[in-house]
Parts: sequence; C-alpha cells; structure tokens
Amino acid sequence: MSGLAELCSTSTDRENFPPGKARLSQSSLESLFYDLSKSGVQAKRTHQWTVEESCNEFVGARRSKHTIVSWGNAIFVFGGDDGRKMLNDLLRFDLLDNSWGRVVTKHSPPAPRYHHSAVVFGDSMFIFGGYTGDLNSPAILRNLNDLFEFRFTTSQWIEWDEHGPSFSPPPLHASTSTNFWHQQAAGAVGAVAGGQVNLMQQQPLQQMQQQQAVPPAAHDGAVGSRNKPPVRSAHGAAVYDSKMWIFAGYDGNKRLNDMWMIPLDSSNPDVQVKWTEVQQSGAHPPTCCNFPVSVLGDSMFVFSGQSGAHITNHLFQFRFPERRWIRVITQQLLPGTCAPPARRYGHTMVAHEKNNKLYVFGGCTADNLSQELHCFDLQTCSWSVVPAAAGSQVPIGRVFHSAAVVGDAMYVFGGTGADNTRHSDMYRFQFDTHPRSSLQDDLLHLLKSGTLFDVFFIVGGKNGRPSERIGAHSAILSARSSVLRARIHLAMSKRSSVDLRNGEHSDKTSSVDDSEQTEVMEVSYPDFTPEVFRIALVFMYSDRLVPWSHSLGQMTTSDMGLLMDVYKLATELRLVLLERLAAALIEGSVDQSNVIFALQCAHEHNLAFAKEYCLRYVTKEAHYRGIVMSPSFESLDRPLMVEIIRRQQASSGSSRAPSPDSADLSPSHSTGPAHCGTLVTDMKQLLESNPDCDITVVCGDIALPAHRAVMAARSGFFAALFRNSPGDLSKVNACIGDIMLTRPVLQALLRFIYYDDVTLQPELSLYLISAPHYFSFSNSRLQSFCRESLETNISAANVLAVLESADKINAQEMKRHALSIIATEFPNVVRLDALRQLEKPLLLDILVALGELRF
Repeated sequence: MSGLAELCSTSTDRENFPPGKARLSQSSLESLFYDLSKSGVQAKRTHQWTVEESCNEFVGARRSKHTIVSWGNAIFVFGGDDGRKMLNDLLRFDLLDNSWGRVVTKHSPPAPRYHHSAVVFGDSMFIFGGYTGDLNSPAILRNLNDLFEFRFTTSQWIEWDEHGPSFSPPPLHASTSTNFWHQQAAGAVGAVAGGQVNLMQQQPLQQMQQQQAVPPAAHDGAVGSRNKPPVRSAHGAAVYDSKMWIFAGYDGNKRLNDMWMIPLDSSNPDVQVKWTEVQQSGAHPPTCCNFPVSVLGDSMFVFSGQSGAHITNHLFQFRFPERRWIRVITQQLLPGTCAPPARRYGHTMVAHEKNNKLYVFGGCTADNLSQELHCFDLQTCSWSVVPAAAGSQVPIGRVFHSAAVVGDAMYVFGGTGADNTRHSDMYRFQFDTHPRSSLQDDLLHLLKSGTLFDVFFIVGGKNGRPSERIGAHSAILSARSSVLRARIHLAMSKRSSVDLRNGEHSDKTSSVDDSEQTEVMEVSYPDFTPEVFRIALVFMYSDRLVPWSHSLGQMTTSDMGLLMDVYKLATELRLVLLERLAAALIEGSVDQSNVIFALQCAHEHNLAFAKEYCLRYVTKEAHYRGIVMSPSFESLDRPLMVEIIRRQQASSGSSRAPSPDSADLSPSHSTGPAHCGTLVTDMKQLLESNPDCDITVVCGDIALPAHRAVMAARSGFFAALFRNSPGDLSKVNACIGDIMLTRPVLQALLRFIYYDDVTLQPELSLYLISAPHYFSFSNSRLQSFCRESLETNISAANVLAVLESADKINAQEMKRHALSIIATEFPNVVRLDALRQLEKPLLLDILVALGELRF
C-alpha cells in the first residue's frame, strides 16, 4: 500500500450491490419491531444515570479511598476509610437483584488500608499496597508494598511473597469450584432485604467481623528493596498480558513515577513469578499520585493527578509492547469541541472497549468537586463533556470514589463529598453502544477508490521536480476550503468560456479511464510536494492529520519538516483547523534532541510562531546548557546562534526566561476570511446551502437537491447506481422498497448521509429503521438510533403519530405496540387534539384495543 491509498487506509470496506436488488419483505420489516413490543421493561437510554441500591450501614460503612472491581454478575468493594478508621471488609453488590452483602472470607485478609489498588485476573482479585495504620495516630501510619490475592470461587485470601502465593490452598470439590456464588448465595454473602440482614447462618456477624480484623502475616519489602516495588499508596495498577503493572504513587516522602510488573498466572509452571522493574522510555509523565489508569488495547492511559508544581491535564499513553510513553495531543483544536478536563486528583477513569473511549468522572479540581463526566474519544483524539440523558439522576460532585465497568455500563460507588462526608450510594451510567459514525471512513473510502473524481490537481513541478496528478471531488473540497472553492469555480468558468468559443458544450476532458466523470477540471499547485498535498487532502475528507494520529513521542526530524510544509499549505488554503493541529504537533514534539533542527526549519519556512516557541524552549534555564553544548548547536546558522545567546543573556540579567507555554504563541493567520468549520459542520452547510448540486433525490412528488459524491460515499446502493448508470443521470429514487417517504423523513435521511445527524423522533424512526439495510450503509448506526428512539421515546404525547406511521408502512407489530400504549395511557391520550384527526379505521383499532384491555 502506498501513496493516497496508504493515507486513506480504513476499516470500512463495504461491498456494494447493484441497485434494485435490495427489497424489504414484510417479514423482514416486522422482525425489526418484534423485540420492541414483547418487553414491558423500558430500555436504558444512552448516557442515562440511574441510582442503584445504596449500601446499608448494617452491611458496610460509608467510605472513600476504596477500590471496586467487577467479576461475574457482581461488584466487589474492598477497604477504604469511613472517616474514623481504615477498613478491610469485602462487600458484594449483586447486579441481578440489586442487593448488597458482606462476603465471608477464609484465611487472613489484608490489613485495613486505603489508597491501595485492585485488579482482576481470571477468577481472582489482587490487592497491592496502600496506606495502613490508625487515622488517629499519624505516627504509626505507613505505606505498604504487599500483594494479596482473593479467589472468588473459594472466597480465600492468599498473601503473595516474592515468588508467588505463599501457600497453595486445597482445591474445591468439582461441584463448587465453578458455581460457588450461585450455590452459596444464602451462605457466604449477606443480602439486605426489607430492612433485614440475612447473613450466613453458620457464622454470626460478630464472628465474621473478628475474622476479618485479623492482621495479615508480616511482610518484607522495605523501601529500597529491588526484589519488589518500594512501598506506595495512591498509585495506579492495571492488568495486561497476564501481568499486574504498578505505576507511580506516593511512598510517604515523595511522589514516584517508576513502574513494576509481576506475572499473575501462578499456576503456569513455565512462568517465573517475580517482580520486575520496567524500563520506560518516551514522553514520561511527571511523578504523581491519586490518579487513575485505564487499559485499552495494547496501551495504558494516565490522566492528571497530584504532581505538585508539575500537575497537568495531559493524557499520557503507555504502549506496553514498546514500553514507551506518548503524550496524546488533547488541546482544544476544533471549534465546538471541549478543552481537556481541568487538572484534578481523586477522580476515576474507565475504558469502554466497544466504543474506544475513556470516561473521566469527578475528582477535586482547583475550584470544586466535579460532577461532570468527560469523555476522550481515541479515534478522534478529542475531549467532550457527556450530557446526561433526560430524567437522569446524576451523582453529586465527589473525590476518592471508585468506578468499574460491567458490560455497557459504568458503576460509581462511594467517595467523599464537599462537606467531607463519606458516601455509600451506587450509580449506574449507560454507555453509548451505538455503532460509531462512519462519516470520516466513508469519505476516505471514496477518495481511496478513485471514482467519481471531477477535479484534478497538478501538484509539484517546481525547480525541476516531477509533478503528479491527484484526483478529488469538488463538492467536498468546496465545502472545506473557500480558497479551493474559488479556484475550482475559476477553472469551471474558464472551461465554460473555452467550450463556448469552440462550440463544444458536450466535450469531456479526462486523461484517465473513468467513464462516469463529468466536466473534469484541472487546478495547479506547483509549490507543494504531492505528499504534503495528500496529507491536506485526507484532512479535508476526515479531519485527521495522518500519519501522526494526534500523538507525541515518535516525531522524527523529517516529520518535523513535513509538518511545517503542511502548516504552510493549510495557511494558503485557509484551513484553520489543519493549521492548529499541525502547530500543536510541532510545538508538542519539540524536545532537547530536535529543538535545534526545529528552530532551523522554522526559520527557513518563515514560521514565526514555531521559531519563537523554539527560542523560548532553548533559553529556558533547565534546557539551555545541555542544548548549547550539544553537537547540533554547532551546525546552527550563525544569526540564530547569536539570537539565542543574546536572549539568554538578557533573561539572566533581568528575570527568568519565559516558558514556551507562558504566552500565546498561537500562529497568526492571514487576513481575510478563514475557514474554521469541522467536517460535520461543513457537510451540514453543504447540504443546507446546496451549492453546485449535481443530482436530485426524489421520492414520489418530493425532490431534494444533493451531491453524487456524498451520496456514493455514504451508500453502497447509490455508489452502484452511479457506477452502472450513464454519466448524465440527474435523478435517483430514494424510496425504501415500496415505502413512500414523507418530506421530513427524506430530509432526515439526507441529514444522516451528509453529517451523521441522528436526532430522530419515533415517527421518523419507523420509516428509517430499515434504511441502513436497503441503502447499504457502512454499519447499522442509523438503525441503532431508530431502535433506541422507539424503545425510549414513545409516550402518550407522540404515540398517535407513531400509530399513524406504523399504519402507513404496514408495520403491524409496531402498530400493536402503539395501540397497547394508547389503551394503557388512554386518559392522557384522549385529551390530545391529534386523536380527533385520526382516520376512522385507526379510531376503530383504538376502540378494539380498549375493549381487549378492559375485558
């Protein structure tokens, strides 16, 4: 794979089918609605917060600085403090019956502690380190570096030494080894029901508490021992590759940023169980504590935390295979997107693998205890504040709580509130489980396919260098760049003038074998290389700056020069978004190994902002001596060398040199209108303004203008239609099989095609739920939102509209579902004016439904 194909590589590989082959049968249409009507339980809305059962004080105390993990159909809470003492009890929250219980354990549990870590591997939970002692006697408080395993299937605590488990407990009988919790539900776990506590009958509560208060066996591992990690608390822990990884924390004297790992598969004779310190490389996070970690794929992520004067709100990514840290670009680059969450500590961060996102909740910021939920999308490398769904019960702000992921939901338990009170409440948050938007991938797929090009750019050729002909789609480029739109229109006007003079109105200009192209134009860009132009082209189709993927830590000197060329092209095209992203990558990639090259390159490219940033970086007190003594400094142009020395002398004679980040070094843009839209906002504007439309979408008497490149990119149906039809095709039918779409439905369909709008009322969802299958969309995202709208948004206020829509498309199951809601909510429905406007057959159907409900 090379050239544009490599830059546009995408997971979307849709198989297009000939038009007219996809027809929905009545049975397939009914199957889409069957599940909606057979369940009386309302589905959880996306981004909905709900309150679960709180932990009763007879089961477990309110707490913070604890840990929670999920295993099976339960969540387990260990340790923490209740404001008066440290805890070491183990609680269990049953997700099936929404009840709490205290787990009766065997053998000595870990000492009471908080700010420890807990991970799950296989059928075991592992507890490491933390802070222990008497809260009322600070002199005897100490940090730990012990490791305990709790085996869920046997309810046993096992302490590990440097070589693994300190003893091998006898195996359970086969009948109890796999279904322990189901078979012992009335035994090892107590449940709160109706205010009464049902505990294990064989062991009274006092005896259970005494057993759990037994101190653990003595352990070694003093500070400085290299056989195991130094003692610590408020650290991060994760599981990857069957190993437990420990990072940073606080040892009682200082914050740390070392990393250790230990294999957890102690039953494997080929595995040597011992602690190993990990040699880290790359853009290392500062020493820190009270931060969360999350694992997604082959990476561990760290966000914010307590780092003293070095506290940041940067997101760091640790690549396990390479043992390398990368600082992820998270600055606010795009209009309408959020800045990263404010720096904080005591927050939680979890990963949801299905949607490839990280979620940060709560914590203590400079101003307050946050109750906002922030999301970082690893695909777009952007932060957002997640709005709570209507009717949500959002947790109040808190710190030192814990969170765990179970399926498609996040559970948040406990923590400390603003008045320093501990909490015992449990909240559930429903993740977004809809398929991801394929808008970017679909447009890149069109660019990679090389079809329907109607404009070509002659790129390069300056100073005797070879030029290259690069194709694109005028509608998409005109939407993204006002400069390109003007140049394309100018080329179009010149071509029209030539055609008029020569009387050749029907001639086509094309030097490639692409029979469906119409009126191909050529635009010249000799000052930039084809590689630089392709990067800008891919950005205009996707808002992605390939190949750097928004991350720092792997930038070479050739990358730096290429990025500066991309920045210059973005400036010329007035693509402010591309300017900002390129500038952020340039600034964020500067370090002591490449700053001299970056300075020289910025000087040659006449990039004032990058040059100023590099000069400030070099003259910073912590960097100056090492840089000027390096061999690369000797190769610097003399005027730059003189400027560095003068700046450093001036700063040392007056005040400290300003930090590269201490002032606004944002690149200044050229005068005139600058384009600041994102891909979504530009595509929305393209649909609403309808410039240069070349196709009409029709359904019955309804006709709406559109662009064939966009329609082909998003729909396999339309792509095949354009590919197999003559070039002068001017109209396409958008009816879904035999279903005639109304104007609002057709407009909603185009909004989804152009900019992925999924704001759908139930009556529109009924028509569009089958559209992804019929039009061969890349995924079922639209269908997923239609289903959620039908599952969660049908009410007495809109059920009559749903009934009419279901009747029009002959969706009998959905119609019966609407009639049952009308019959149940009839006292509210009867007051609606829409009831008087229903046709007589539907009124008769309602009377029948009322009679069936009553009799």
